[in-house]
This record gives sequence, structure tokens and C-alpha cells, in this order.
Amino acid sequence: MRVSLAVLGLATSTFCSDSHAAPGHKLDLKGWKLQLPTRCGSGVCEVDGDKLHSYHDKYFHVSGDGAATFCVPLNGAHTGGSHYPRSELREHHNFKLGGSHSLKAKLKILSVSRHHSKKETIVGQVHGEGGKFSSLVKLRYNENEKILEVRVKDKSGKEINAGGKAVASGVSLGHSFEYELKMEGHELTAKVDGHTVTHNYDYASEEDSTQEYYFKAGNYLQDHQDTDSDGAVVAFSEISTHHSGGSDIVV
Repeated sequence: MRVSLAVLGLATSTFCSDSHAAPGHKLDLKGWKLQLPTRCGSGVCEVDGDKLHSYHDKYFHVSGDGAATFCVPLNGAHTGGSHYPRSELREHHNFKLGGSHSLKAKLKILSVSRHHSKKETIVGQVHGEGGKFSSLVKLRYNENEKILEVRVKDKSGKEINAGGKAVASGVSLGHSFEYELKMEGHELTAKVDGHTVTHNYDYASEEDSTQEYYFKAGNYLQDHQDTDSDGAVVAFSEISTHHSGGSDIVV
């Protein structure tokens, strides 16, 4: 099954201001839900189904040049399992390790905590429902070092860099790049602008063969401060997923 999200151009959006244009008018958002950095009851606000087609706000909108823009303030609300805020899409397609599953995207990171020292955000994930390996893969940008890292878990559950190094360096704000996170069987292959790292996850299935995973894409800011005048802005021009083989569950 292939789901493709594509828009033309990229954004130079003002920090967290609504363009009053909905990404769903340009993108096919069926099969995704949106998590926002705002509080709804005991959790964060989510937008799903038919509502997502016409939804826009200052945290999720289309900029004037057509990019799907995800904006997160430092003081945004966070989920119960995290200390950090996000504006992020979650695919309604769970899969177990096995078969072939990939997430591809083209994007620019426009701003990351301009006035605070921790300048990191996550722009792509393979995530699970719980347990030691629930955060299976995270593509993390570090603006201080201008690098992209593919963060994975070793057998003990400790977070490390796939391949023992950053997958890409010299990545400045505003630089357009492409990535792919591909799980084939138990093997991760991560590509960023032609650079590749791999990681074998045989031990994850050995420990819990029932674990289900899903893709996430957007802007998951790795900081939280008491201010709404700073944060992160990420603009996607393309997002696509592909699934074949294995045990798949649409949720």
C-alpha cells in the first residue's frame, strides 16, 4: 500500500502564525492523525479523520509557497510519555518487524530554539506501542552541530547512533534535504541525501515478537521552556510511506 503526501515549494513561515490554509486541501491526509502542542483534557489535542482535511492553525498550516509547516513553541503541551512538545503526524498503519516498510520525506528545518542552548528536533520516527524498543528509530537534527543522527536502541535499550556516527553533517537551517527510513525484515536502512547507515534489530523481535510499530513525521522539539516566543519550525514538501508483506494492522 502506498500513501503519498506532496506539495510544491517550501516555507519561510513566521514563527507559529496561521496562514489560514489547510494542508489537507493540498495533501491526502487519509490514514494519518495529527498531534498538536496544545492541551485537551489529560492529553494533547489530536485531529483525525474528516476534520484533518480542512484543519489548520498556527501549529499546522500551509505557507504561502505551499509547504506543510509544523510549528512548535517551547512551552507547548506534551504527551504523557514525553516531556517535549510536538506538531507531528502519526500514520494509522501499524506493522510488526517483517516485510518491507518505508517512510520518505523532503523538508527544510527553518528554526530550532533560537534563544536556547538545546537546539534539537526529531523529524521522522519508527515508533511502537510500549516497552524497551518503543522508540525504535528517531531521525534527530542538532542545529548546534549541524548534523542529522539516526537514533536507535542497542540490545540493552540504550540509545545510540546507527552506524556509530551522524548520518549527515553540514546541515544548516533552511537546507532542503531528503530522507528515507526503511525497515526490511529486522534491518533498518536510513538514508539522508545519499548518505546511508544501517542497523540490525533481530534482538528486538526476539524480546517481543508482538510489538507493533508505526511511522511519524513532523516536528518533535527536544526541549521545553516557559516561553511561547521561541521554538521550532519545520516545513515538509513531500511525505510518503510504503508497506508490503509482513503483518499489517490499520488502526
